Amino acid sequence: MSFTHTVYIIAINGGHVVEADNTGKEIKTQKATVSKSQQWVVERKDAHKADEFALRNVATNAYLGAPKGVSGTYCTTNTKQFWRAEPGHAPGSFWLKNLEFDDACLCNSGAKTTANSIVYMWQKDDGWVQSMLWYLRDVNDKGLF
Repeated sequence: MSFTHTVYIIAINGGHVVEADNTGKEIKTQKATVSKSQQWVVERKDAHKADEFALRNVATNAYLGAPKGVSGTYCTTNTKQFWRAEPGHAPGSFWLKNLEFDDACLCNSGAKTTANSIVYMWQKDDGWVQSMLWYLRDVNDKGLF
């Protein structure tokens, strides 16, 4: 997968999309729309590591991150942090591991399948794949809507 474009980050459970609010204080999943607050520019760490990147929100121009890597820490739009896309169990899915911390991945609010679910950090846990795997979908792929 080439990470040189803008994507939606989609929870495998429920299909909701990661969205930044205008204040940068909350990152939640919401019903998919074409809103710029749901679009994330993938900025590669370097040309030789396509699977390591920062995620910058199109609407706020701020980066997806977390102040700590402790499980349960809410994600915010933060200083630039790098992530690694590690292949998940579901075809085409990924664990999104934050490279600033030893063991912290993006997690969808305790596997809730409803909109308005908090996105936070959690240690990689195969028992919770339903809340920890994500699809990265190009914003130009109109199959989502």
